[in-house]
Amino acid sequence: MITELTPEQEALIPVYRENWSKIALSTEPVDRQKASEAVKSLYHILGIKEPKIIFCKSPFAKAKMILNTKRKPEKLGIDIITKIEKLYEKLFDITEKIDPSICSKLGELFYLPPAYYLIFHTIESEVIRRIGISGNYRSPVRDGIYCLIKDFCISVLNCDRNEEYWQVFQLLFKHCSFLYAFEKVAIICDRPKKIAVDNQGILHAEAEPAIQFRDGYNIYVYHGITLPKCYGILPPKNWETDWYLKSTERFKQIIHVLPVELLRVHWLLEEKNSELRRSLIQRIGYARLCQELQAEKLDTWQDYEILRIDAKIDEEPIHLLKMNCPSTGDIHAIRVPPNMTSARDAVRWINWGIDPQEFSVQT
Repeated sequence: MITELTPEQEALIPVYRENWSKIALSTEPVDRQKASEAVKSLYHILGIKEPKIIFCKSPFAKAKMILNTKRKPEKLGIDIITKIEKLYEKLFDITEKIDPSICSKLGELFYLPPAYYLIFHTIESEVIRRIGISGNYRSPVRDGIYCLIKDFCISVLNCDRNEEYWQVFQLLFKHCSFLYAFEKVAIICDRPKKIAVDNQGILHAEAEPAIQFRDGYNIYVYHGITLPKCYGILPPKNWETDWYLKSTERFKQIIHVLPVELLRVHWLLEEKNSELRRSLIQRIGYARLCQELQAEKLDTWQDYEILRIDAKIDEEPIHLLKMNCPSTGDIHAIRVPPNMTSARDAVRWINWGIDPQEFSVQT
């Protein structure tokens, strides 16, 4: 039982991490011959007849392909992801030879760049949003950390393993960027031709895609926040212009998908459509409106304030009951009827007519 790593073994950790990171974040085209051999070997071990192998240039193209055949599932056969996972578990159990404290240490030391983990989730969520379907698959982003640790344990710590299984999983990781495995068909997606990150290793690009595939499928990300294309193609300074307001339908789509952090309060002052204004108010939140629109203080009672926003952003005046949380510093704001000017009355109103003096405990 290995209870600690030697200095020489610890010195090899960044070497292995760097090698596997380069594979996981590679933008080189997939070697189709080697990828095919890896998949055939996998199916052979599983005892499944060799599948038809299809190559796609992006997960988006894969999703459209599955969408076109999902009414005819016999063309694909069952999803064999569970069988692959069970096979992976049989590779070897490092806990048989390595003390749990070392396993924990390995997990901490083998920390890969944030983009490594974000690519998988970003691509899958975008495919679901655009096409409406998802698929289980093996990918470097998903399996890389496990392959990395097991490679280190096998090569450096001399852990026992099933050699045939290990060779297959190495081939899959190195040559199958995204593999969608079904009983009759295996779909291999090419790697992105571009992956851009910021200085923290988080997916990021300005006015261009952060993830770009060879068939033109692009994903726009701003410091880890996925953007719709109409924003992703613009530099952030242009988000403040009225470009996005030229099309009501376009704007209506944007406000429902754009992260709250990127919504601009001043849009409320420019938007004439009452439905869109209400949607914006709901997404931005009253607490932020209080801060950015310089709300007028009408009254105070204990930790509460009643505020009025003079800006004409709704069909009737906006009066808010505001409270600063003393423990967190967070601002909480609730809209109250526009005829209310007393903070104590507003507190009574939001508590169904119960006077705050009657509370045994105020929260």
